[in-house]
Amino acid sequence: MASLAAIPESLSDEAATYAAQVRAILKRVSKNRREPIRRAMSDLLGREITIHIFDQWCAEGRHAARFPLAYVDAFCRASGDDSLRLFVLGPELCQVLKLGQHTAALLLDESTRRKLLSITSMRGLRRAR
Repeated sequence: MASLAAIPESLSDEAATYAAQVRAILKRVSKNRREPIRRAMSDLLGREITIHIFDQWCAEGRHAARFPLAYVDAFCRASGDDSLRLFVLGPELCQVLKLGQHTAALLLDESTRRKLLSITSMRGLRRAR
């Protein structure tokens, strides 16, 4: 069993790893596109996101700033990339999301199939008359 003294360090390490992953995603997705993403985020959020703070979100070391969780949706919409949103969800919820997407696709396919069958059968009835 972990001692109480080890728990904060463990959480601190986990938080640092999480922050590093967020920075890596921000850097990769916004490479050569920080300015347009920053502008789009500003419009979506209704508040100015400066290039200075955006650069701090991507920075490492003492100049790093934590990316606000409340801005994840705006970042994903502005960049057209859901990597950050999926990372925040975590692997378990991503699996649930995938299952839901597959289920929706199957239901859509069934619905589409039924519509096509009903249209086809109506045309067949018209011809038979």
